[in-house]
Amino acid sequence: MILGVYIDVVFIVNLIMDFTLLKLVEKMRKKKINWKRNILASSVGSLGACMIYLLAYEKYRWASVVGMWMLCWIMVVLVYGKQNLYHYIYDTLLLFTLSFTSGGVINFLYYGTGIRQILKGKSVIITTFTFLIFIFFNYFLIGKIIYIIRKQEKIVSYIVPVIIERSGERVKIQGYIDTGNRLYEPVSHKPVILVEFDCVKSLFTPEEIEFLNCYLEKPEEIDKNFTLNSMIFRLIPYQCAAGNTGFFICVLYDRIYIGDKNEKKEKGYMALQKETLSFEREYEVLLHTELM
Repeated sequence: MILGVYIDVVFIVNLIMDFTLLKLVEKMRKKKINWKRNILASSVGSLGACMIYLLAYEKYRWASVVGMWMLCWIMVVLVYGKQNLYHYIYDTLLLFTLSFTSGGVINFLYYGTGIRQILKGKSVIITTFTFLIFIFFNYFLIGKIIYIIRKQEKIVSYIVPVIIERSGERVKIQGYIDTGNRLYEPVSHKPVILVEFDCVKSLFTPEEIEFLNCYLEKPEEIDKNFTLNSMIFRLIPYQCAAGNTGFFICVLYDRIYIGDKNEKKEKGYMALQKETLSFEREYEVLLHTELM
């Protein structure tokens, strides 16, 4: 018996499958993927999957698994560009795991529900359309699971209203109680919170905003003759769990009010961030465990 394979159909189905898998990675990583990069990575992944299927799948199963891992790595590089080794490995493992999970869901739908028998003798168009339905069902199923997991995470580390006061000015934003934030200012040993700069600009003078914009966008271009006011600004070193190191520019605030009951805390430091802290803008400040 000769088995016919429509390689163009395999390419299109894999292209759409890879696109949805990268969207799931985006949901789990909470790090947005540019749609052009997604299409490029999905096209490369689909082309690679076709090559693996034609050259190695039947005779060299282990080689095909290794090839799929390498494809996932290449797709991660294409969508996220330059990042550290930890995130490359993490994102590749995530995409690789999602690929096998999705493959299991689609295989169950095809073999375990009897749809395979129904599709026997049907046209290529009907079969392709059925697989596309499987892919989108898989996307919404896993997406729903991710949503439930993230919702459960918020029960442990939840979102609260926060008011920050500095020099007589106040801003009200949403804060996330982050059990992993244990950053302290090394001299005073005051806890440090991480804040999106755009949300607290009203707390600063025009001169301070100009300086902070310069530092946060291009820290290497700061005037070497500029002297930080150590009573207001501090450069505080940090190290992430992934191994990244660097400096936060921190500003002293007068008071912070946390939660619905406005529990007041006295002076502390806020580390200013140019990037958004949450994927869907649920919060603008990461609170310190000591403040709770």
